[in-house]
Amino acid sequence: RGTSLYYGKVEATGIRCCYHGWLFDVQGHCLDQPCEPGGGKARDKVRQPWYPVQELYGLIWAYMGPPERKPVLPRYECLDVLDEGELLEADDSSIGGGGPQIIPCNWLQHYENLVDPFHVVILHTQFSGTQFVDQMAVMPQVTWDTQEHSVRTISDRKLPDGKTLHRISEAGLPTLRVIPSPRLGRFGRVESLGWVLPIDDHSFRIYVVGRVREAGELRRMRTRMNGKLWEEMTEAEHQKYPNDVEAMVSQGVIARHSEEHLATSDRGIVMLRRLLLQQLDLVREGKDPQGVSFDPDAPPPETFEVELARSGRVIAVEPGQSVLDALSAQGVELAMSCQQGVCGTCQTRVISGTPEHWDLYLTPQEQAANTCFMPCVSRSLSERLVLDL
Repeated sequence: RGTSLYYGKVEATGIRCCYHGWLFDVQGHCLDQPCEPGGGKARDKVRQPWYPVQELYGLIWAYMGPPERKPVLPRYECLDVLDEGELLEADDSSIGGGGPQIIPCNWLQHYENLVDPFHVVILHTQFSGTQFVDQMAVMPQVTWDTQEHSVRTISDRKLPDGKTLHRISEAGLPTLRVIPSPRLGRFGRVESLGWVLPIDDHSFRIYVVGRVREAGELRRMRTRMNGKLWEEMTEAEHQKYPNDVEAMVSQGVIARHSEEHLATSDRGIVMLRRLLLQQLDLVREGKDPQGVSFDPDAPPPETFEVELARSGRVIAVEPGQSVLDALSAQGVELAMSCQQGVCGTCQTRVISGTPEHWDLYLTPQEQAANTCFMPCVSRSLSERLVLDL
């Protein structure tokens, strides 16, 4: 009669209801009705809603879409490959949200915050004191680009000692949070990933999995103001030392985009909204959104090489890295402008190999010819691309 199975007892073959002892298996079938004659002769007519689940990275994932369109659960190199002495830790306290475990506003308000690096200088430094490290207080020079399934933010900070802090973060589809630690504990590949989980239109929670060296390391990353966690602060302290949650929730439980005043520093947010709208269009047309795979044996994104025909140099391009960035890191500078594959400034001739085109500049016929590509966004389907450079 509607009693929640939250109060049930887990047994070897399923969950038994606390009220009348009905037992349901993992696919919702009723196996036993102990108060009914013969264990329930009509039990086959009763079924609970159910969803397939899979355990990975210390989290339990549920697929809630059409059964015939169930994709493969993604895997991530930064969580699969552990350095010596590292272990994986999962956390459900909404690390990165700057507030309580359940944050009372629409999930998109936090997701868009991922591509807004400027708020770190104002909110997390000038307004509320240095919440992270002094280097993050430097106003960055920022560019954004759209990757295969993310909007990427590239921030460069010129530090007082003459060095440059180069930082890359991403808002990945569908709700992936790829934010290197702002405390700069380690340099190199990102150490944790987060998933912004909508609970309903008015609340969400952030789940984080990271590589740590000791248990409890993730939970200790939560921000403290004057030594206090968010829930330990008074309302007066929240007003004086606002965090992400105050900035997001005060927009309203669902921010009204029609009342916004977007500026140049919001360019990443516009790009992210466009990417999301493109996915909605794909689903509306009966297609699959970007980043979905149905092949359980598909390999993870591979490193490939570009060969510079004029010099013979060979440069590796890592997963998630653009060809333009890989070349620049090795001192090979190309003319570029938009870094989004729309302007054509970086167009480069391909001598051999098959590009993976992600630009919006070349026509379908030009892309099919594979004689040129846009290194700012496109990658390679072959192990090596030979470029006319």
